[in-house]
Amino acid sequence: MENRNFASAIVCTFNEEKHIQTCVQSIVESDPRIREVIIVDDNSTDQTGQKVLELHDSRIKFYTKRGKNNIRGKNASIFIGAKLARYDNLLMIDADTCIVKISQMIDMLIDGADLVGGIISIKEDGRLLAHCEAVEYNVAIRKTRPLLFREIKYINTVSGAFFGIKKRRIVENRIPNSVVGEDMYLTQKGIIQKWNIQLSDSEAITYAIPNLRALFIQRCRWVYGCWTVVHATGRTVPLIEMSTIWYRTLAIVTGIYVCSLFTVHYFELTAVILTLYFVDEYYETRSIKDAFLMMIYRQINFVSALLFPIFGRKWKVLR
Repeated sequence: MENRNFASAIVCTFNEEKHIQTCVQSIVESDPRIREVIIVDDNSTDQTGQKVLELHDSRIKFYTKRGKNNIRGKNASIFIGAKLARYDNLLMIDADTCIVKISQMIDMLIDGADLVGGIISIKEDGRLLAHCEAVEYNVAIRKTRPLLFREIKYINTVSGAFFGIKKRRIVENRIPNSVVGEDMYLTQKGIIQKWNIQLSDSEAITYAIPNLRALFIQRCRWVYGCWTVVHATGRTVPLIEMSTIWYRTLAIVTGIYVCSLFTVHYFELTAVILTLYFVDEYYETRSIKDAFLMMIYRQINFVSALLFPIFGRKWKVLR
């Protein structure tokens, strides 16, 4: 086979000793066309490097740069991984993510796709928060995103934890350090430059957010990331993502307020609007329990979106 029929997997790490072995093993066992797994470590202070070396596989390559103040950030690590890769077809996989199936993503890259999105599922661990996040990802990534892409060819971003891309697309479009959200940045660059962007049925599982504080930080960074991508690319399409965070709560508040101006039946109107909200969530989840849970859970998104100008800039964590 020619080199174009093989792929390199790139895993960017920072203190991932807990998950790195499971992640890398799932990659090397997923498809024989993956001929190398490049781990770009960002000066981890734990046993990430030792865990990688314990795997004893010639396909696994570990790159790090030790020394004080050598933390580069994920954007730089992605670029380094792409430059080190032997093959043109790159698979970008987060270190806390495990491959379920990946063949179609590789097929699409070999057939000429420039950027290929995958499906991300959340590993449930018995916690209510993990279940809510799993439901959210199932609706947004497994159902809604493929539907929009199939029907109107709309895609705002591939999932950063798991996607495929041509090597030259990363090398020629180095992600600025100012960008928070490398996945959205590359997708928007692809739209501007008219790349061949596809969505695949390839799937990976990642871990749920550990607690409410981490969830709040993540959502603030998501919204802040939209703004950094708009600034870096000039495209305002990412603003649509923020509207999906806000609209449910704003619709409830606005609807109740407007209706209350014309009638004294405030509580009855509130009940009607909340019922409509429930119906909307039930249509997506097909579960009474999950519909109620999501009505509450999504308010965390709303609060995060409102407060991101205050906190989002402070919480630019590296991973």
